[in-house]
Amino acid sequence: MYNREFKNSFLAEYAASTRRVDEVRFKKASIFEEKAQKDLYDFTFEEAEEFLYSLNAKSLRSIQNHISRLRIYLDFARQQRRSINEINYYKYLGKKENATKYLRWKSCF
Repeated sequence: MYNREFKNSFLAEYAASTRRVDEVRFKKASIFEEKAQKDLYDFTFEEAEEFLYSLNAKSLRSIQNHISRLRIYLDFARQQRRSINEINYYKYLGKKENATKYLRWKSCF
């Protein structure tokens, strides 16, 4: 997991079941974080979109859940003054008309 200590401080606030799901998501993200040499909370909009496509979500509910948790993580990083992002673009991506574009995309990585 990229930036494990910070992610663990985020995960500490949640129940074990939520932590497990987030840990899987963070593990998937670590490939993109290593490539970009930065944490998810500092991803550009384009980098965040690339990650969302790679999740290959098959339902609207699934991708909206990913987006929601990423929004919460970025908010946490911003509150801790760790993120360089001035806005949380995940707030807008979770809407049905925006989230559907990330469904069933086949990653080529």
